[in-house]
Amino acid sequence: MGDMKMVVGLGNPGDRYADTRHNMGFLAVDSLAEFLQIEVKKRKFGARFGAGEFADKKLILLKPWQFMNRSGQAVVTAAGFY
Repeated sequence: MGDMKMVVGLGNPGDRYADTRHNMGFLAVDSLAEFLQIEVKKRKFGARFGAGEFADKKLILLKPWQFMNRSGQAVVTAAGFY
């Protein structure tokens, strides 16, 4: 397998923001996950994530489970792990 790629979808946690413009990043990751048949259910790094493969690359789909202005910490932590 070749390089690894991470796709991060930004959004805000909670029912208040579900299916709103504030969660377009979450919705995009969910659509990509469905298309690629990757489950985004694991919990780590302050995020929900899943791993799979696409075009001979390991692919991480990440949804930081923090408000958008704090999501960078989850991304940095996950990127450092992988």
